[in-house]
Amino acid sequence: MLLRMTFPIQVSFRNLAFSEAAESLCWQEASRLQSACERISNCRVFIAARRNGMPARERISVRVDVHLAGERLLTAEAVANESGDPAMGETIRAAFDRALARVRERYPQG
Repeated sequence: MLLRMTFPIQVSFRNLAFSEAAESLCWQEASRLQSACERISNCRVFIAARRNGMPARERISVRVDVHLAGERLLTAEAVANESGDPAMGETIRAAFDRALARVRERYPQG
């Protein structure tokens, strides 16, 4: 079940085409963040393709920036060694898992 978001979410794609599935997954994962901490004021997600030396090889990088009300920015990142939808979904989840761990570390009680 998705919660009504109380903070803005921005999803940006770099060096790869927009993916509605990836954006939807980011919204689902941001909903998990919201349920863990009420102090989040906004969330930015950057999904990028990076060349990995060989012409046909790309890596997917996902960075999640979480802004907390009256506090500093928390950043979490994950990188997949290959591109494609399964790798992108796993990488998005991994980045949000790391962001969630950092939020819980900072605010154990939410």
